[in-house]
Amino acid sequence: MACCTPDSARGPDGTHRGRCRWIRVGYLRGGCGPDGGRQSPGRNAGHDHSDRAVHANGPVRLRALARPRADGHGRLRQRGAHEDADIGATVGATVSAPAVALAGVGLKRRYARGGFELSVDSIDVPAGETLALLGPSGSGKTTLLEILGLLQRSDAGQVLLDGRAVGMRDRAARLQMAAVFQRPHLFKGSVAANVEYGLVARRVPKRQRVERVAEALERVGLAGYEGRSALVLSGGEAQRVSLARALVLEPRVLLLDEPLASLDRLLKRQLTRDFATILADAGVTVVYVTHDQDEALVVAQRIAIMNRGRIVACGAAEEVMGLAVDEWSAQFLGVEPASQGRVTGVEQGLVTVATGGLEVFASGNPPVGADVLFAVHPEDVLLFEPGVELPLTTARNRVPVTVTSVEPRGATFYAALDAGGVKLAASVSRAAAAELGVSPGARLLAVFKATAVRWRLVNETTGAATM
Repeated sequence: MACCTPDSARGPDGTHRGRCRWIRVGYLRGGCGPDGGRQSPGRNAGHDHSDRAVHANGPVRLRALARPRADGHGRLRQRGAHEDADIGATVGATVSAPAVALAGVGLKRRYARGGFELSVDSIDVPAGETLALLGPSGSGKTTLLEILGLLQRSDAGQVLLDGRAVGMRDRAARLQMAAVFQRPHLFKGSVAANVEYGLVARRVPKRQRVERVAEALERVGLAGYEGRSALVLSGGEAQRVSLARALVLEPRVLLLDEPLASLDRLLKRQLTRDFATILADAGVTVVYVTHDQDEALVVAQRIAIMNRGRIVACGAAEEVMGLAVDEWSAQFLGVEPASQGRVTGVEQGLVTVATGGLEVFASGNPPVGADVLFAVHPEDVLLFEPGVELPLTTARNRVPVTVTSVEPRGATFYAALDAGGVKLAASVSRAAAAELGVSPGARLLAVFKATAVRWRLVNETTGAATM
C-alpha cells in the first residue's frame, strides 16, 4: 500500500533489517481518539487552511515501501498456487464472487478507552465502484476504512479481497491498495519525486517511472508539474499530487479518508467534481470516508451511513439519501423519516400504496399486500395554494398538507409537512415561500411524481427495511 509500513523490513527476531527511512506514523495517520476517530496532528488540529504542504514541525520523513514481486513495469504480477501457500493462516479458500472486489464479514473492533465498539455484520464494495462511508465524527468511518484497508486489525471477522481472506501480514494484498488522507503529507523535493516514491521503492526503471508519473499527473490535472517544488503548492494542488501518488501505483483498491475536508468550500466543491471524474475514469475500487452528504452523492455509487460503530443504511446512493429508515437517519440527513404503508395495487409499473386514509402512487413492481417504507425527497415536492389550477404535469400525487415547521437552509426554506399522519417535506425558495405564505399552520397542496417516491420492502420478521 502506498505509504504503509512493510512487515518485510523486520528480520526473524523482530529487529529491523538494513537501512530504511521511516514514516512518522503520527504525521501520516494522525492520532486516534478512544473511538478510533481521526484527529489531525499539530497545533491546528481542529482547522487547516490548506496553505501548508508539510507538517508544521517540519517535512515528513518517509519509510521505504515493501518491494513486491513485479514485472518490468513495476506492476504486481499474479501469484502461482505454490506462492499462495506461503501466505499462511490469513488466507482462506477462494470463493466465487467475481463482482465484489472488497468485502468485510463480521467485523468487530473494541476500544476499551471510551467504550467505543465497531460492529459491522457485512459490507461489500463492487469492483470498480466507489462506496462512501458517511456519518458524523466518531461514528467509526475511519476505523472501518483502516480495517478494510489492512491498516489495523479487527478483533473478529474477515476482510475479503476477491473472495479471498486477507490480513495485515498479507503483503500481496496490501500492495494492491493505496491510500489518500486528509493531509497530503508531501515531503521536501519535486512533485515528481513525491509521485514516484512508491515506484522507486518497487524498483521500477527510471524511464518507466517518468512515463507513469507524467500520466498520473495528467490524470489529476497537473500535467507539467513534475519539476515544481512540492512545498509551494496550493492546498488543492497538494491534494491532487497526493492522489497522483496513489494512482501511479495502479492499485486495485483505493482508500480515501476525508481527502477534501481541510479545503475551503469553493475549492472543495470543484475538487469533489474532479475527484469523482478521476475515480470513475481510473476504474479502481474505492472506499471514500466523508461526513459531507453532497460530497458523498457526487463521488459515490453506493453509500453506507454509520452511527456509533454500526451501519444503519447501505445501498445505492440515491436510495440511501432519499429514504431515511429511522429517526436518527432522518435527523442526520435533514429529511423527514419514512412512512409505512401497504401495497394495494400494481398496474404496468404504477404502484398504489395505502397508509391511513391516504393513497400514494409510486413506481416499481413490489408484491401486492407487501408492507413498504416510502418517502419523497424535499427537492421533488412542489407546493401550490389549495384550489389553484395546476399547470399541465405528469405528477400523479396531489396531496393536501399542513405546514408543521419552517427552517431556513441557506438560500431555501425546509418546510415540514403533515398529510394525515404521513410526513413529507418541501424545499422552497425564499421568493416562493413569501408568495405562498409558507408558515406553520398554512394549508397547501403538495405535488410530486410517482417516480419521486422511494420505497423499500419491510421485513415481516424484523420490521426493518429490506436494503
